[in-house]
Amino acid sequence: MAKLCRYPLFVLLLSSFLQLTLADIATTIIASVFKKTKTLNFVMSPRLLIESLYPIYVGAGGDTLREISKFLKIEDETKLRVLTEFESDRKRIAQSLKGTVTMATALFGSNKNKIPDEYTNILIGILNTDYQTVDFKRPTAAAKVINEWVANNTDNHITHLIDKTPLGAKLMLFSALYFNGNLSLPNPKEITETFYSTLIGGTESRFNVSATLTKIRLQYDFLKEINADIVSVPYIKSKVKLVFLIPKEKNDIQTIENNLHKVNVSRLAPKKRKTFELIIPYFTVKSTQNYKSVFEYIHDDRTISYRSKTFLQDIIQKIEFKQFKSHSQGASGRASLHRSNGLARISLLHPFIFLVKDKFNIYLAGRIGLIK
Repeated sequence: MAKLCRYPLFVLLLSSFLQLTLADIATTIIASVFKKTKTLNFVMSPRLLIESLYPIYVGAGGDTLREISKFLKIEDETKLRVLTEFESDRKRIAQSLKGTVTMATALFGSNKNKIPDEYTNILIGILNTDYQTVDFKRPTAAAKVINEWVANNTDNHITHLIDKTPLGAKLMLFSALYFNGNLSLPNPKEITETFYSTLIGGTESRFNVSATLTKIRLQYDFLKEINADIVSVPYIKSKVKLVFLIPKEKNDIQTIENNLHKVNVSRLAPKKRKTFELIIPYFTVKSTQNYKSVFEYIHDDRTISYRSKTFLQDIIQKIEFKQFKSHSQGASGRASLHRSNGLARISLLHPFIFLVKDKFNIYLAGRIGLIK
C-alpha cells in the first residue's frame, strides 16, 4: 500500500464539481461494461463502482494514483479536497434517498498484514467504508465473514457473494447495493403481454409475461446520439427515477451501448411531458461482476498495477433488482409507440436499457434482453 499523507478529517462546504464529474463518468462506465458483458440480462451500479475506487485512491501513489485520478477526472485536485467533497456528497445522497437505495463498501485485509491506522481512519471516517481483517489462509471461513457483511448491508436480500477467497489474497474490496422503491403509477392493472426478442440466435423468440398497464403523464424525449427514446418514471416520495432507454430499432441495444458515453447526464432527465399508456413487464435481474479489470473496461489497453507488496486483489460487486407491479427492487428493453384510445403507448416488450437515477447519480444500470 502506498504511503499515506496526513490529512485532517474535516468537512468543507459542498461544491458541485465532484457530483458533476461522477455523473458524467457514469455513462462511460455503463457503456464500457455493457459492451464487455455478454449476458442478455445484466445489472450493475456505476455509482457503487466509482465509490469502490476511493479506498484505493486514498492509499495509492505513483502510476496507480495518476491512473485513478485520470479516470475520476480529478487530476488537478488535492486528496484533501476530493475526500472532503466525497464525504459531503455521501451525506447528501443519504438524505435524498431516504432508504430507497442501500449502498455499502467494505475492505477486507489480511490479519497477518498490518494496515496503517491513518488509512483505516480515513476509510471509516470519510469514506464510510467498513474495514475488517480476516484470515485469508482459511478461504472458506474468510468468505463466510464477507457473506455475512453483504447480507447485513442489503437487508438480507443478498445473502451469498463468494464461496471462498482466492489463495494469496491480501486485500479484497467488496461492494453491494440493494434498491427498494414503489413507482408512482396511478391505477395500475395487471395484464399478460408478449415479450419479443431476437437476441438469441437471430430468430424472434416470444414469451408470455406478466406486466403492469397504467395511464400516466411522463417526462420523455428522443436521444439522437443513441437512437433511442427516453422515458422517466418517478418513484413515490423520492427524488429517484426509473429511466428507460428504448431503441428506435427493435432489439438494437448495441447502438445505445456503443454511444452512451456521448450523452451528458443532464440529457438523461427529459423535460417534455405527455400522457401515455405505459406497459412495464415484470422482471428480475441478479448479477455478480468482478471488476478487477475495470480499467481495461474503460481504456482497453491499461490497467492499474500495484508494485508494493500489498495490493488490491479484487473488486467484486453484487446487485439484485426486481420490477414487480409498481414495486421495484434496473434492466434493458425496447418500447414500441403506437396509438391506443387516443393515447400514445409505451410498451416495454422488446429488449431495453434501464437506469435508476437522481439528478447527479446513476445508482443502477441494466440491460434486459429476455424475459420468460
